[in-house]
Amino acid sequence: MPSLNASACACALSLLVGADACALDATPSREGIEVVLLGRDLGPRTVTLVGFEDGAPVVARPDGTERTVPTDELAALVQATWLPELDDGVMRRMISASSGTRLELTTGEQLVGSLRPETLEDGRCVLANPQLGLLGISLDELRHLTVKGGVPGAPEPSATVDRVVLANGDILEGFIDSIGENVVIETDSGVTEVPIKSVGELSLANQPTELTGPVVWLADGTVIGLESIEQSADARSLPLRLTARQGLRTDDEPSHTTARAVRGLMFDFERVTPVSRLEVVETLAAPGRTFTDPIVLDPDDEVALWAGTIRMSGPMSVEWMLPDGAAGLAGWIRLDERAAPWGDCIARVEVVTQGAPRVIASERVSVEGGRVRIHTPLADVEPGSRLRLTIEAGRYGPVRDWVVLERWLIWRDTPGEGS
Repeated sequence: MPSLNASACACALSLLVGADACALDATPSREGIEVVLLGRDLGPRTVTLVGFEDGAPVVARPDGTERTVPTDELAALVQATWLPELDDGVMRRMISASSGTRLELTTGEQLVGSLRPETLEDGRCVLANPQLGLLGISLDELRHLTVKGGVPGAPEPSATVDRVVLANGDILEGFIDSIGENVVIETDSGVTEVPIKSVGELSLANQPTELTGPVVWLADGTVIGLESIEQSADARSLPLRLTARQGLRTDDEPSHTTARAVRGLMFDFERVTPVSRLEVVETLAAPGRTFTDPIVLDPDDEVALWAGTIRMSGPMSVEWMLPDGAAGLAGWIRLDERAAPWGDCIARVEVVTQGAPRVIASERVSVEGGRVRIHTPLADVEPGSRLRLTIEAGRYGPVRDWVVLERWLIWRDTPGEGS
C-alpha cells in the first residue's frame, strides 16, 4: 500500500503536543500558507505550511526555523476554512459551479476534467485534468460519469446493468464496451455507438471497492488516491507535483499544482472514516414519541475528508455501525440557527456492544452555548459494535432540538497498531 512517509524522527510530534525536542532545520522559514494538521487522534492544530519533504509537511516555527512532521503521526491536512467556525462556503460554491466531465469510481474517488477522444492500448478511457495531467480509467473501476451536470431526472445507477442516458433523456441499457470519442454499448438489439457529445451521463454496474493509501481533495472537486506528493523547486508559491495512484497513471508527466489548491490530504485513508458515510443501523424516536424525522445528510462531496454535515430533529437517537479498528470520535455539535431562543438539549454518545451501551460523552448543547467539541477515545471496541447518539430534551422540553453534527470523524487503528 502506498504511503507518504517522511524520514524518521526520533521525537514525538512536538507540533501537536507542544514539545521542543525535534531536530530543526536552522534555515529561515519560507513563505507559507495557513493550514490545519489533524493528529492521529484528530486533534486540530493550525500551522504555517512551507513545503513538503518526502511526502511529509514542512511547517514553520515561531522562531523562523522549520520542521518536517512525520506522517505516521498525522491523520490529515486541511485548509483552515475546513474548521466549522471558519467555513465561509467559498470552496463549496466553487466546486458546485465547476463544469466539465465528472467521473465517480468504485472506490468513491471523483475525477474532474475533459474526456479525451482517444483510448489507451489497455482500453482505459482518458481524462485530462489540469492539475494531474492525463489519467487513465479502467471501465472496471468506473461507476458513474456525468457531462456538464448530467441529465435532470435521470435514474440512479443500476447494480445489474450498464446504462447510457443521452442528453435528450433517452436511455440505453446493456454492457458498455468502451468510452472515447464514442460510447460503445452492447444492447439486446445489438451494438450501438453513441457520440460522447450526445451523452448526458452514464453508469456501469460495478461493485464498490476499497480505497487505501494517501488521498487528496483538490479545489476543482477532484478526490483521488496518490502514489506521491512532491514539492517543486520554486518554493515561494508552494508548487506541488502530485502523482496519481497505480491504475490511474499514464505515461504522461503529471502537471504541477500548488498547495493552495489542496483542500485536504489524508495520509492514509484507512486511518479515518467519516461518520456521514457509516451505515445507519437504526433511528428511533425518544420514549413517549411515536415518530421522528430521518437524519439528513448534507452533500459531503464538497467537504474535504468527506466529513459531511448531519442534521437531526430531536429528541431521538440514531445508531451507526462502527468500522473495524474504531479508536476514537472527533467533531463538533451545535444547534441550528433556527432553534433560537428555546433550543436546548443533551447529546449523549455511546458505544453499543451486544446490546449493552457504554457512555463515552455527554454534553449540553444550547443556542447560547454555541458549538461544542466532541473528542473522545472509543476504548476496547469489539467487532460489530455501534455508535449511538441520543438527543434528549433540555430545560425547555422537546422544543426546537434541531441538532447539527459537523466534521464528525472516526479515527482508526490500522492493522498492527495499538490504540
